[in-house]
Amino acid sequence: MRFFSSLALLLALRCGPAPAALAQQPTSAAQPLPALLEPVPLPGPVYIINERYVVGDNGLRAISPQSIRRVVVYKNGSAPAKWRSLAYYGILSITLTTKVRPDSKSQAQLRRWLKLSGPVRFQVDGQLLEDDSLRVATAAIATLEIRRGATAADETIVNIRLVRLPPPPVPPGQIRIRGLAHLAP
Repeated sequence: MRFFSSLALLLALRCGPAPAALAQQPTSAAQPLPALLEPVPLPGPVYIINERYVVGDNGLRAISPQSIRRVVVYKNGSAPAKWRSLAYYGILSITLTTKVRPDSKSQAQLRRWLKLSGPVRFQVDGQLLEDDSLRVATAAIATLEIRRGATAADETIVNIRLVRLPPPPVPPGQIRIRGLAHLAP
């Protein structure tokens, strides 16, 4: 336990402000301490519904567990070639029993909507989107980050950040299990 406390203290000292910056700040007991470690949100897996639509966390919460026919989890090497560039954090391919047509945009529609000309590459949470047939659910788009090339001939990169919702709170003392369970007698 002492090792972890020492490690945390060492990390806090390494990530904190530089000694020169500390010397310039007035010391006061009323001043709040600076944040030492900022949480960095990591992208989660890419969710693909019916092998056609990329959805965010909000799209998953709208799916009834009874309408799921199959779930396939892909990791780096196991993903189909057309999706391999998206598989860094994993892909969950969900096939539903019903046809779903969420409001979505293709890469060509996004390009026209953003009024982009010249070569354009699309990314989903920083991962290259190579499959032109995939559509992004409009409700899944949190932000669009556009990095234009230096000249008109240079490539423009559009990074689509998906909606990532925090897990719903669970009251203390409760365990929630989603889905159907069968207990043997």
